Amino acid sequence: MAQLSSIIGSILRDMVLAQHQANLYATSLSPLYGKGAALERYPLPGIALGEMELDLCYGISSEADTDSDGGQQEINYSSLRKHLQRLSVAYADKVVGAVCEIMRKLFPLETLTGENPLSKFETSESYRKQIESFLSHKILEDLRQEFTRLIDETDGTLRRDVVRTSVLDTCKRELLNHADLENIFDKMPESKEQVAYAIETAVETVSDTMLPGISIMRKRLLPSLDVVVASEELGDLPGDYVHRLHLKISPRELPRYLDLDE
Repeated sequence: MAQLSSIIGSILRDMVLAQHQANLYATSLSPLYGKGAALERYPLPGIALGEMELDLCYGISSEADTDSDGGQQEINYSSLRKHLQRLSVAYADKVVGAVCEIMRKLFPLETLTGENPLSKFETSESYRKQIESFLSHKILEDLRQEFTRLIDETDGTLRRDVVRTSVLDTCKRELLNHADLENIFDKMPESKEQVAYAIETAVETVSDTMLPGISIMRKRLLPSLDVVVASEELGDLPGDYVHRLHLKISPRELPRYLDLDE
């Protein structure tokens, strides 16, 4: 017995693997078709998977095991997208505020004369919002790249270590390498360490406050079923238990990248 989703998933994975192996084999032939080779005048052969139609007969054996609450659970990716957006804004706001505060402590007089490159954050609220918006966008972008490692699938929580590492890397990359701060860091190396510590503290604060309350599990919209597909097992089931699924797959029409917004 297996779950129907696993069977369909294995078919799709095999299609991707078949295309990959075909590409690798075509690449291995390229020396024979290169300049000066025997087959130079011929195009390099290639294989592209076309449209495929498949009829899959399956029999429903029983409902898959449910959790202790009596209902199956699944990851709510729509909820994940919303939580990541809120987290990105919160991290950016806290980090930018922490950096401004440490710069005021390091250069209190320069803030008054405008020599502190971050003093414009204090005089122009709109400019600070632009910086926060830019940083939150970068944080969100990098978290999305980590979404396959981001979720603890046992309880739907976000893995703190993955979130923390991703956000820290983003903030340090965008702020510690800020063009306006390079001269200051060169003159005062200890200032860079203090700014880095302020960033780490801000990230920890947001992580402690927001991450424990996030869970993106929901009741499964389409419950999983245990099915059989072998002809011998299907023959032993009543007619009402046997179903037919018609699949039509067009690999060329599949998008190369799906954004979490979609």
